[in-house]
Amino acid sequence: SVTVGKNPCYLLGDIRVLKAVDHPALNHLVDCIVFPVRGVRPHSTEIAGSDLDGDEYFVCWDASLIPPRIFAPYAYPSMDAPPSDTVTRAMMIDYFSSLRDMMGKINNYFLYWAGTIGPGCKECEELGAWFSRSVDSSKTGD
Repeated sequence: SVTVGKNPCYLLGDIRVLKAVDHPALNHLVDCIVFPVRGVRPHSTEIAGSDLDGDEYFVCWDASLIPPRIFAPYAYPSMDAPPSDTVTRAMMIDYFSSLRDMMGKINNYFLYWAGTIGPGCKECEELGAWFSRSVDSSKTGD
């Protein structure tokens, strides 16, 4: 078993415990993780809604760091962006500057509640979902 996660990781279900296997045909690959292509849902989307657009993962096989309790992955929204009107430079500047402020606020509230009640509290779960939506809003149109 290996623990797999990525940054940012706001929801307890974003940490996955997966089964590591050895496929000799892939032994030439180093410093990377290969996810299976079969299954109900891609493991990458279970890990903080990753869409494999350059995400870097944390992979650990130290048994002492495998969590004793596994939480269900969050149902992240689809990454299909809706069609949009013409986008101007001013619109992009306004959008990304407000997004940065929003993500900073969400992060600060998350850290407060995680330190006060614990990262599994309802407040952290809601803030984690908001953070994920904020991070991917340029792709989802949300």
